[in-house]
Amino acid sequence: MHAENGQFVDRTSSRNFNSRTICAQTNSLSPFAVAEEVDEALPSISGRVTDHNRTGVSGVVIHMSGTLDQLTTSDVDGSYSFVNLTPDGDYSVSPIAPGAFVSPSSALFNGLSGNQTADFIAVDLPTVKFASDLTQVSEAAGTASVNVLRPSGTTGQVSVSYATSDDGARAGIDYVATSGTLTFADGVSSATISIPLINNSALDGERLFHVSLTNPTDGVAIAIPNPTIVSILDDEGSTPTDSGLGKTVTLGNVTVTYANVTVAGLTSAVTIDPNSVASAPNGYTITGPAYEVTTSANYTAPVNVCISLPSIMDATTFSRLTIMKRSTSVTPRPSGECCCWNENMKRASLMPAPANVRIGPAEIALTRMFWWPKSTAR
Repeated sequence: MHAENGQFVDRTSSRNFNSRTICAQTNSLSPFAVAEEVDEALPSISGRVTDHNRTGVSGVVIHMSGTLDQLTTSDVDGSYSFVNLTPDGDYSVSPIAPGAFVSPSSALFNGLSGNQTADFIAVDLPTVKFASDLTQVSEAAGTASVNVLRPSGTTGQVSVSYATSDDGARAGIDYVATSGTLTFADGVSSATISIPLINNSALDGERLFHVSLTNPTDGVAIAIPNPTIVSILDDEGSTPTDSGLGKTVTLGNVTVTYANVTVAGLTSAVTIDPNSVASAPNGYTITGPAYEVTTSANYTAPVNVCISLPSIMDATTFSRLTIMKRSTSVTPRPSGECCCWNENMKRASLMPAPANVRIGPAEIALTRMFWWPKSTAR
């Protein structure tokens, strides 16, 4: 779905389950999100994660296993939901909340029918945690600094082990493999892990590696996010967009294809929180991922944005995914642009009027369809 004037709109143009890729076509770039269409005839499981004061706890990963295996995350109110479930299936729902005591630890639903509820209470324990789930650094910086916090108090000395691991970026080529023990003295609330980076002259794009925390002091828990991601940004300009017809730029699992680039520039994509982008139409729930897509190039519409989703293994779930896009402009869509639904191909397509434009910030997010685009339920 594509966010336009503060509302997500279905801009899906194609889906390919074999490659786990879903694409949207628009005239401009702005927030995009993935949504799943909800079939009200199918059962669902939803609920809230709260603290002991019944205040919603956001950011808790909820794992549903059994007939279907899915993950979601509690929203700002602590709410979550799993929709379009298989009737009469057997399911187990469990919060994953490192650094918290959760009660109950799971909820079981055998022979599921109708809409069911599972609420959980999460109580904090003394924790250590990464300050952020993503650290971005230029490869020319020489060192990536990853901050670790003690958010629940600084009494006593505590320690925790850390280690790096590859995820696109390769130890010995892009960075130096690093491990050790991080110690917080009594009264100290933060510490820093330093990882040496290896610069090169290649156009090798954004590369990622992980840093994980393990083995905390007894009585201390490791809170999410864990691991954290370090993004090495190519200082040579790894995402150039050359002028010409049919130019394609690949940015991780996001691919942007321009019909015609009239003035060359750079295109980039940055992961963002899908729930901070915009609201979706009724009948959709935002699942993510979401990206801020920008370019300094001038191009002639349309532009196609594809998101690769290799982790989606269920064809039915994949068939319900859409791409939503939000326009950062509050002006109406240009005349000549319209959206139509192709029932045979089960896809929505945009029919844009050609125009020479210069792209500003753009955000996209994947959503799960209901029939017509996001509810606030997760």
